[in-house]
Amino acid sequence: MKRYTKLFLCFVVFGVTLPNAQEYDRKPFEVTAENDMPDEHPKRVPTENRTADETKMTGNALGGFLTPKLKIGGYGKLVYRYSDAGDIRHSFAPRFAFVSLNGQLNEQFDYFGLFSFIGEPVFELWLQWKPLDAFSIRIGQQKTPLTFESMISPTVLESINNSRVLSNLCGMAGDVGVNNAGGRDVGVTLYGDLFKQQEHFLLHYALGIFQGTGVNMGDNNNKKDVVASLIVQPLYGLRFGYGIYRGTGHYAVGNHPAADHTRNRQALSADFKTGRLSTRAEWMTGKDGDADKEGVSVLAQWKFIPDEFDAFVRWDYYDNDKKNNVRAVDYTIGCSYYFAKMCRFELNYIFSCFSENRIAGRNSNQALAQIQIVF
Repeated sequence: MKRYTKLFLCFVVFGVTLPNAQEYDRKPFEVTAENDMPDEHPKRVPTENRTADETKMTGNALGGFLTPKLKIGGYGKLVYRYSDAGDIRHSFAPRFAFVSLNGQLNEQFDYFGLFSFIGEPVFELWLQWKPLDAFSIRIGQQKTPLTFESMISPTVLESINNSRVLSNLCGMAGDVGVNNAGGRDVGVTLYGDLFKQQEHFLLHYALGIFQGTGVNMGDNNNKKDVVASLIVQPLYGLRFGYGIYRGTGHYAVGNHPAADHTRNRQALSADFKTGRLSTRAEWMTGKDGDADKEGVSVLAQWKFIPDEFDAFVRWDYYDNDKKNNVRAVDYTIGCSYYFAKMCRFELNYIFSCFSENRIAGRNSNQALAQIQIVF
């Protein structure tokens, strides 16, 4: 693993040497979360004081419902997938179909709900109290603040799929012992931004207590999971983060009855955005029962035509059981063309290499095309 640690450190050094950043998220926990797609939170301006332009359709909300206390939006994704692994090589299906409700009850309280027509009916549903930048509380079903990528909405994620390590260790798709739905769970999170600089905050913290079972499920043991993260932003656009998760999963392994198993995670993250360039690197480890897991993801994106056309490359490494060498390496390239605000057509190609103990060491190719509509 030393070579991957060196790769991660090289990426960090590369980020530090870049010029000063522009166009970057000032509040990392809020801005990249699912509820903070552009223009989704209304400005705190009384309806009777709004101008004509302010009452028109903006971002992903319907203008007729644009009020401080209620705003309706949503998004949908249709994906075509070709894979040379498996019996079914061609597939086309709706992937996401969400409707969101959010609003500000007063100057300190706001709420958010994200409801799906595909799969789990409720993805997010929470109430938030924000008396200060330095101290806020969010209670309900929400994302667990562990890594940078896990907090990014699919509407702005560079790739069609999340990285393999995030999918398996952050409750995205392949995680064990939880009802997976985009890294969400029921719990309480305390978070805040400290040490205001000219254009950003120097520190961001988050501390959460979660049920540990994923979305729309009651608890299945007498233990609660704890997550904590700290983000340092020394320069406008340059961030370093550390996240740690300590929990217990309750599930069956093989022919054994369901029992409690260790479910621990930790992550180191770094990203940098400046002008047209965006870069991100994350290293994660996990422990599920007796299985030790580890992975690295490195991504770079270039905006050839801002708000119209961009492209990215990504490299992922993931070992699902280090003792038994169950490894996979993914090489991904892709691009996005925006035909309207937040609406895009995406193309991705993924070449995957597997160890002998994972899918018999076969390599595979995937091509994906996706249409995203945000309203």
